[in-house]
Amino acid sequence: MSKVKSSLETSDHESLESLTVMNEKSVAVLLDMLKDVIGSFKVPGGKFNASQICSRIQYLHQRTIEENIELLRIENSRLNEVVNLQKELERIKSQKNGQICVPAPQQASYAQALKGPETFSVILEPVSAEKRNRMNFDEAIVAQKLIRNETENISSENQDKMEPITMEILQDVIKSIKPMKAPGPDGIMNFTIKKNINVLSPTLLKLFNSCLKTSYFPVLWKQANIIVILKKGKTNDGNPGSYRPISLLSNIGKIFERIIMNRLDKLSLDNCWVSKRQFGFCKGKSTIDAVDNMVSVIEKNKEEKKFTLCLFFDIKGAFDNAWHPGILKKLKDKKCPIQLLRLVKSFLSDRTVSYGKDVSRKLEKSCPQGSILSPFLWLININDLLEMDFGENCTIQAYADDVTVILTGKNILFLENLAEKIFQKFEVWAAENKLTFDQRKTEAVLFTNKHKAPV
Repeated sequence: MSKVKSSLETSDHESLESLTVMNEKSVAVLLDMLKDVIGSFKVPGGKFNASQICSRIQYLHQRTIEENIELLRIENSRLNEVVNLQKELERIKSQKNGQICVPAPQQASYAQALKGPETFSVILEPVSAEKRNRMNFDEAIVAQKLIRNETENISSENQDKMEPITMEILQDVIKSIKPMKAPGPDGIMNFTIKKNINVLSPTLLKLFNSCLKTSYFPVLWKQANIIVILKKGKTNDGNPGSYRPISLLSNIGKIFERIIMNRLDKLSLDNCWVSKRQFGFCKGKSTIDAVDNMVSVIEKNKEEKKFTLCLFFDIKGAFDNAWHPGILKKLKDKKCPIQLLRLVKSFLSDRTVSYGKDVSRKLEKSCPQGSILSPFLWLININDLLEMDFGENCTIQAYADDVTVILTGKNILFLENLAEKIFQKFEVWAAENKLTFDQRKTEAVLFTNKHKAPV
């Protein structure tokens, strides 16, 4: 070892000076490399080849510096990309200002309804569809790139410390599950878990706490068997749109989901993550509450001699097309703890579905129907639409993915101008979130003070 020491003392001065300014992490990496190097340069008789060791150390040291420089270059490049994307987004938005045409008024003095694609065409007819779609598409692409950049770096952020799962919490969740729920690919029934709760709980507790600590959702719990059920009111005509895919997932994974859901739900309630205008998947709310809220606005307007225009939107394949980076960005904006945010990212990533013998590729979209977390994640996904400022003459509400906009005005022209702006904002929001509104299910209904329509 004296030869090693002698050679190290005579090594290049600049290398030693650089070594002193390396951060602790780089030093630790270098020490690990050194151990490997010493182990690989033994010569017969158990002696070390000191000159080879020193050469190897200098090489590894220089390579570490070059790798750090490369990492800085990459990070700087990413920062420049984000800045350029933000500038591009502002440019596109500035181009849009002043280019939106206002539709001419339609003469109407009685209640009328427009349904399907004609709703879009009538309200937005004066605006060039090609120009509008191109501007919306350009703006959406830039916004999506910004979102991707932000969510890709979630794993590198500082992690919060979270309270571990307790035995009491675990067993309360197990006791609450329905025993005869269909199993996922692993074939484990809830009945079996409940029957053997005392035997399985210690192992499950250790497993779940490890997953929570590492923000990891196991791949086996993200594999789903798909069954399809006929949607209510649809006929068995072979049309894919008439069926709803249901994901059969691991029941053990769903127990872990429920524990995570309880934590997210508490954070949501404490910090108002979900708008009061959302009536779907919310405790204590129902479709009756949503309808009652809409009727009260219409009746109030009628008493004040005002017109009411109701716009009804349906998001096409909402759950199946929910974009994962968009959901993560919105959770991050809500100040969701990083440990839970990483866990949700792990939950959404690398998902696959099987239908018969066919297995899908990894999905970048969808909140799996049948999952515990999916309804909550969808509420987060649509929440920013409900919180947009449309002015005092607009009331917006939703029941899950069904959105209703209630417009109030003293004349038809005002309502049409306002509706046109609403449609434009909805188009931009949908494009940025990789969603589309189903024009076949879009309706516009005008309520007036007239009790009878003219013959």
